[in-house]
Amino acid sequence: AAGEGAAEDALPRLAALLQKLRAEVAMHKEVAHELGRNLSEAREWAESLLEELETAQATIFELRREGKSTEK
Repeated sequence: AAGEGAAEDALPRLAALLQKLRAEVAMHKEVAHELGRNLSEAREWAESLLEELETAQATIFELRREGKSTEK
């Protein structure tokens, strides 16, 4: 009989703990989703910078080539 009271007390605490854990899992899922979006945006930004760099390098190469041909 004494053990029954302890078990009855434990059930609400377990239910509350389960609810808290579910809320935490939901929060972590949202954070993970946000990080995924941020990573995707960062990759797009990096690809854009790479394209700009390649264009700048091609322009520099072309200007150097033109400069060498006018020196002759």
